[in-house]
Amino acid sequence: WGKPKIVVVGSLHQFHESIFKSVYSIRHLRAMIKHIHPDVVFMEFPPDWEAKYPEVSKIPDIFMERRDAIIPLKHDLGFELMGMEYTTLIEEKVQEYKKLVSDISPLIPGERGKYLKEVYLSVEKAIGGGECLMQLVDRKIASNPVELMTASEPILELTHESERILYFKGNPEKDAWAEYHRIHLEKFREVFKLDKYQNKTILLIWGLDHAYYWNRLLKTEDTVDYLPGEEAFRGIDWTKI
Repeated sequence: WGKPKIVVVGSLHQFHESIFKSVYSIRHLRAMIKHIHPDVVFMEFPPDWEAKYPEVSKIPDIFMERRDAIIPLKHDLGFELMGMEYTTLIEEKVQEYKKLVSDISPLIPGERGKYLKEVYLSVEKAIGGGECLMQLVDRKIASNPVELMTASEPILELTHESERILYFKGNPEKDAWAEYHRIHLEKFREVFKLDKYQNKTILLIWGLDHAYYWNRLLKTEDTVDYLPGEEAFRGIDWTKI
C-alpha cells in the first residue's frame, strides 16, 4: 500500500471570470481538474455544504469555482467530493484575530508601528483585490494558472510574514491564521491515514492565499506524497483552453 498522492490548486474565487479570466478562468480550472482526474477532491466548503446550498446554481459568485467547476465535474468524473472547511472550530480565535488586526496600534509601538501597519495594509489591499498579482500577468511573468500560482508564492509569503511580525511576534497563540491551517491539516491527516485512500489521488482546491500555506506544509507531510503543480499539470496546452 502506498500513501495518497496530493496536488494543491489555489483558486481565485470571483476573480476567475473577471481580472484573471485571460490566464486563469473557470475553463482553466476545469481543465486542470480533468487533467488530474482525482479520486478525491478536498473543497473549501464546510462538510454540510449540501444542506446550506441544496441548489448548486444559487451558490454565490464569490464561490464560483465550487459552483461552476468542482461540483459539476464530480458528476462527470466520478470523484469523491469532501467539504473540508472547519472555520467554526476556531471561531472565537478568528474574532480575536480580527479585533487585533483592526486595532490602531500593532505590537510595534508608537508612530513607527502605525506607519508599518499602513504599509502592510496597503500591500494586503493590493493583494486581496488582485491588483498586485495582476502585475504578474501584465509583466508577462505569469501566462497560465501554474505560473500564476508559483509566482505568487513569494508575494503571499511577504504578506503573511509582515502580518506575523506586526501582530504576532512573541504571541503566536493569537495567530488565528496559523491555527486555521494547523487544525485543517489535522483534519486532512484523518483522511490521509484511512486505508481506503491509500494509493488514491487527492486534489486540494483552496483559495490561493491558503494554497501558499498548503504547499509549504504538505511538502514535508509524511502521510502523503506531495506532487508540485509544475509536475502535476505538465502536458496541458494552455493555448487551447
